[in-house]
Amino acid sequence: MTSPLASLYTELVMEHDKRPLHAGLREPFDTEVHHVNPTCGDEITLRLQLEGSGEQLRVADLSYEAIGCAMSRASASIMSYLLIGRTI
Repeated sequence: MTSPLASLYTELVMEHDKRPLHAGLREPFDTEVHHVNPTCGDEITLRLQLEGSGEQLRVADLSYEAIGCAMSRASASIMSYLLIGRTI
């Protein structure tokens, strides 16, 4: 029997995988990183555009290209939603 929480979690992952937020690399950007998970082969390139300075430095934009499983791609989408607008 599947718990309601597991079902909700699965739905959230599938929704972000089907309709990812902020996917696709954009310009301008201030920093870029690329990482590969050697265990499974998932890859992500992540770009951040920053704004402000000091304690007010914040993520103005986050874009990414994610290649891998649904969980990996959904995680990138959820991360972008949570971080844009947040201070460093």
